[in-house]
Amino acid sequence: MIRVTTRSRYALHALLKLVDAYGAGPIFLGDLSRAAGTSQKYMERIFARLREAGIVRSVRGRSGGYELAKPPEEILLVDVWHALEGPVLPLECLADPRSCPKSSRCVPQSFWAKVAEAVRDVLERTSLAELARQQAYADTAEDAKG
Repeated sequence: MIRVTTRSRYALHALLKLVDAYGAGPIFLGDLSRAAGTSQKYMERIFARLREAGIVRSVRGRSGGYELAKPPEEILLVDVWHALEGPVLPLECLADPRSCPKSSRCVPQSFWAKVAEAVRDVLERTSLAELARQQAYADTAEDAKG
């Protein structure tokens, strides 16, 4: 379903911290949790999904933590979405048109399919690196105001 949950919101904050630290070694999960504004226990569940999807990797040991599994330019937001939310679908009938007897003549279904396609397109064209650039620009603009 197309619904942004706290899981995705917190994950993106933590992933942006990993982008900032890319190449400098892993970051403790507690630090990522604080950056996202959530509990470490919740972040553990989020990062378990991201690790399974190959987006992050865990490093064991005293200086362990998490780091990106590949360069930020290669991690697309659609991959993060799929790992945390599943398919980009506003309606179940888009996944299986046979689930609705009106599917073949349903104009709203066609409309929602276009919405899903537009959302998927944005997610497929946006990498973590691009999101980090946007964050840096927003931070710079905010600093200039203050």
